[in-house]
Amino acid sequence: MTIQFGLVGSDGVAIVGDTLHFDSSSAIRTTFKASKIRYNSRGTIAIAWAGDGNGLLVSKRIAQEMPDDCDIPQLRIEEIAEKTWDSLTYGGDSVLLIAMRTPEPRLFRLHLGKVGASIHNVLDRVCSGDAPNIAAYFVERYYQRRPIEELAAIAAHSVLLAHKFNSGGIGGLEITLCRKSGFTSMPVSVVPDIEAEIQQFDRNLETTLLSCGKKFTYAPDVIG
Repeated sequence: MTIQFGLVGSDGVAIVGDTLHFDSSSAIRTTFKASKIRYNSRGTIAIAWAGDGNGLLVSKRIAQEMPDDCDIPQLRIEEIAEKTWDSLTYGGDSVLLIAMRTPEPRLFRLHLGKVGASIHNVLDRVCSGDAPNIAAYFVERYYQRRPIEELAAIAAHSVLLAHKFNSGGIGGLEITLCRKSGFTSMPVSVVPDIEAEIQQFDRNLETTLLSCGKKFTYAPDVIG
């Protein structure tokens, strides 16, 4: 399980997600944290994957084979994905969020399932992985076409608070910003400070909500 957000902003694209992985290769299942975003060697494409592990293999192939000067990238991405996906043993659906920076920053959502690959050019925001997680509220409520650093801050709240509702499947944080000039990523060293700040925000929000109750008034004997 994972949760990831792709957001189209006024100056580029942001991908924000968690970093919790599961290792079931031995008798005891363990977890570890690592990036879920793959880049190509030229720094022109970034791909985040959620779902079946085969999604990682497809993302690697897209990163290797996708040209930078493709007029209709959706068709080429879908072609590469379809060919790779069909060669693998189906183990469950996958969703890839794909950010491309040339010729202009763009965001795509690629779904891989039993019927093959289907792709959409996302114009605003999208969630993959644990999409029903109610922490996605913050992105749904406050998304506007803002600068991507502001969108990333909103999505970071959703990712870190999503852990409260799915502590076994979601954890950690990573942020990648895609501008025409290139990709930038949030250093791992600042994650603990961001986590602490968002936990404090959550406590403050609870206090604010409870304080509103003091303004409510109730009339006696109005029922029955």
